[in-house]
Amino acid sequence: MPRKNSKHLTDPGIAKIGRAPKGKRIERFDAGAPGLALRVTDRGVKSWSVYFRLHGKHRRSTIGTYPEIGVAEARERAGEIKKQAKQGVDPKAAADAEKAAAQAGAQTFGAIAEKYIKRECPGLRRGWEVERIIRRELMPGWRPRPIADLRKRDAIQLTDALIDAGKPAAAHRLFEIIRRIGRWASRRDEIDFNPFADMDPPVVKVMRDRVLKPDEIGPVWSAWSTMGYPFGPLGKLLLTTMQRLNEVARMEWPEIDRDNRVWIIPATRTKNGRETEVALSSLALEIIDTLPRFTEGEFIFTTQEGERPVSGFSKMKARTDDLSGVNNWRLHDLRRTARTGLAEIGVPEIIAEKVLNHAERNVLARIYNRHEYADEKREALERWATRLREITEPPPENVVRLKVAK
Repeated sequence: MPRKNSKHLTDPGIAKIGRAPKGKRIERFDAGAPGLALRVTDRGVKSWSVYFRLHGKHRRSTIGTYPEIGVAEARERAGEIKKQAKQGVDPKAAADAEKAAAQAGAQTFGAIAEKYIKRECPGLRRGWEVERIIRRELMPGWRPRPIADLRKRDAIQLTDALIDAGKPAAAHRLFEIIRRIGRWASRRDEIDFNPFADMDPPVVKVMRDRVLKPDEIGPVWSAWSTMGYPFGPLGKLLLTTMQRLNEVARMEWPEIDRDNRVWIIPATRTKNGRETEVALSSLALEIIDTLPRFTEGEFIFTTQEGERPVSGFSKMKARTDDLSGVNNWRLHDLRRTARTGLAEIGVPEIIAEKVLNHAERNVLARIYNRHEYADEKREALERWATRLREITEPPPENVVRLKVAK
C-alpha cells in the first residue's frame, strides 16, 4: 500500500497543494490515518480515498471531496472503513445497504447514531469521548443496518470481544452507550421498540487495589525517559500531577499558566464537571519545559502537529512494560499509587482528595466548605515531587540524605 512521503495533512497545508500536471493526478498520504490519501486532479478537484485490505486483497474506497469533508472527518471515516474491512465487511456493500434501507424508509442505526451525536453529545460532560466510541466501535458494523434488525446478541458480541481483549472497563462503557442510545431513540419515538432495554452488564466490575512500589516506580520512570516524546513525558506528568489520563493527554498550551505555575483544566474535561486548578510542582514544570510546541494546534501531547491529542495508550502501556519489566498494572493505577504516596509522606486526607479532584462525599461539607486549599495542594504536590526525585534519582551509595525536621 503506497505510503511514501506521508505527512500529517492539515487544512493550511492542503490549501497550498496546487493542481496536478495535465492528464495526471497526485496523491498525498496522511500520516495521521494509515491508508488515507488526498487525491488532486489536474482540474484542482481534491477528494479523499482510503486504501485497505479485504479478504487478502488490496482495495480502495472513495470517502468524499475536500473541503466538504475535512481532515478530522476523513480520518474518522477512514478508520471506520478499515475496521469494517478488518471485520470482513465490504465497505461498498455496507454503504449500498445503508442507502437501500434509507430509500425503503427503514431507520438505520447510522442515522439514529448521527442524530444522537448531533443532539446529545454536545451536552454531555464527556461527549467527545462518547462520539469517539460510537464511531470506533459501533459504526463500522452497525451503520448500514436497520435498527429494527439489531438484537441483544449483536451488542453482546461487541462487548465480549472487548472482554476477551482484556478490556472489561471498555466493555462496560460500550454497553452503557448502546443502552443509552436505545433508550434515547425509544423515548423520541424514533424506534418502535428498544432492542437493548433489558440487557445485563457484560461483566461484574472488580475494584482494583494495585499500587506501584518504589522499586517499580523507578524502572517505569526510566522506561518513560527512554521512550521520549510524546508518551514518555505524558507518563511522567500522569504520576507527577496525579490527574486522569484523558485530562493529561488532552492538555492544551493555553491551559498552562507558567507565571502562576498552575494548569487549569476546563469543566468540560473533568469527571465532576467543575473547572479545577492543578498546581505545577518544580518537577512538573521541568517536564513541561522540555516539550515541543507546534504551530498547527494547541494540544501538548500529539503526533499530529498539535491538531489532535495523542492516542494509542495501550501501545504506550505495552512499551512501558517491555522496557521496565514491571507488569500487571494499568495507567489508572498511577493515581492510586500517587495517592498512597501522599499518605505515606503525611499529607492529610482532605488535601490528598482535593489534589486528585475527587468530589466531596459529605454533601453538607460540599455545600458549605468552599475553601479550595490551593496553598495546601501546592505544598502536597511539591512534597510528592521531592519523593519522586528520591525514587527516580537515588543518590550515590556513599551519600546519605538527611531528613528535614518538620
